[in-house]
Amino acid sequence: MLDENSTLWHRRLGHTNMRLFQSLASKELVRNLPKLKFDQQFYDTFKIGKQADASHRAKNIVSTTRCLELLHMDLFGPSAVRSYGGNRYTLVIVDDYSRYTWTRFLTDKTEAFDQFEIFSKKIQNQLRCIIVPIRTDHGREFDNEVPFGEFCNANGITHNFLALRTPQSNVVVERKNRTLQVMSRTMLNEQSLPQKFWCNAVDISTYILNRILIRAILGKTPYKLLRGRKPTLDYFRVFGSKCFILNTKDYLTKFDPKSYGDDSWIVSMQEELNQFIANDVWELVPQPRNVTVIGTKWVFRNKLDENGIVSQNKARLVAQGYNQQEGIDYDETYTPLARLESIRILLAYVCALDFKVFQMDVKSAFLNSFVNKEVYVAQPP
Repeated sequence: MLDENSTLWHRRLGHTNMRLFQSLASKELVRNLPKLKFDQQFYDTFKIGKQADASHRAKNIVSTTRCLELLHMDLFGPSAVRSYGGNRYTLVIVDDYSRYTWTRFLTDKTEAFDQFEIFSKKIQNQLRCIIVPIRTDHGREFDNEVPFGEFCNANGITHNFLALRTPQSNVVVERKNRTLQVMSRTMLNEQSLPQKFWCNAVDISTYILNRILIRAILGKTPYKLLRGRKPTLDYFRVFGSKCFILNTKDYLTKFDPKSYGDDSWIVSMQEELNQFIANDVWELVPQPRNVTVIGTKWVFRNKLDENGIVSQNKARLVAQGYNQQEGIDYDETYTPLARLESIRILLAYVCALDFKVFQMDVKSAFLNSFVNKEVYVAQPP
């Protein structure tokens, strides 16, 4: 059977191949990675979701002798969903010798040159060696951009183009694209995160792969070949894990809570949960099949007084409604909010007629509304 440590490390390393995991541990290519065993059933389970066509025969030679002697570049996208930064494309750069990978995110293909220019200057300065050639396909972001050719000529970089419609000729970066996308998709699905986080998933996947893949023939990780030292893995955590953030933004006194795990935040969270109990709006049941369960998360905010000092810690439990699909999980939605113009007209009318105005606040008002269908919501994290 598979123990909990094996499952945890499998998730921390982005659901990577377990034979690679065992090679890293047995050959001591990385630091602080435990030696664990995985049964055959575990291999078969993950093969189902990662089937692909038979690959072309790989070369058993290393055609380069140092880092930056040859860079493979490609672009994948556009993503159907823009990331939180508005990006839709990913520029992937792979070093031929070490197989170390860099990813840069773009809102449009035309940004490829700007990102490459910044990258090339920075990496050559860091490694103190020069880029000789780069290899790309005939995509318009590489072939039709005048600055790309001018920059390569001015810096002595040879730009090699691949034959048209031969992706197998650029197999190094094409295979890397697929690996990044599969790993990112797996991590997003596991945590039920919205697709807007795809940039974060690709970024973390790149970070993981640079530290765990073994360069064929050379028998070392890309990180070791590029940086000259073994990578350390004991600080890795599962992508999307819950964390506590140290509050360094607000002015805090000696006894104010420094993180969301302190007692005052817990008291505020308990007050919020008490509203659910008082209104009798929930019932704990087993999760039904074929039902979208809405996730929940905590939103924390510091309430400041007139002097800008924290006077109250407010915690609100909110539903992640973006997991629902219109027409399947819900039909019509309506929120009875008054427009600011309407409030101003009312107050002006009150002043003109010298009326009295009474104000009230309903705590957790959303719990007082009527729901005409069953809604399944996950327990608070």
